[in-house]
Amino acid sequence: MNGDSSSSDNRSDGFGPGGVFNIGGLTLNGNSSISRNATSGFNGGGIYNVGPLTLNGNSSISGNTNSSPIYGQGGGIYNLRTVTMNGKSTITGNTASSGGGIFNNCGTLVRVTAGGNVYDNHPDNISGYSC
Repeated sequence: MNGDSSSSDNRSDGFGPGGVFNIGGLTLNGNSSISRNATSGFNGGGIYNVGPLTLNGNSSISGNTNSSPIYGQGGGIYNLRTVTMNGKSTITGNTASSGGGIFNNCGTLVRVTAGGNVYDNHPDNISGYSC
């Protein structure tokens, strides 16, 4: 996604994330955003990440919600692979029962930032487990 691209205001009540299902690889550049997406039936309110995910520039993952009573993990990102943050990218204001910002399921979070951050997510910014 380049420039001012976005995936916003989507909702999934079945099998699938609220915003983006990333299998092969996804790079967000410039002012790209994944925002105000929701799921109630699967992990990942904003992004379900199976392939490498890179956030560059001023990219943001914000205001996404996972209200699934069973899965409920990863309000912003449910991560099974690698998340790399560059520049001033942010993950903020996301909500889930666990991993409001990012839920790592055996995934790797690589932070290479010059001002980027993961903050103000509910109930926590980053959670999960390693394998």
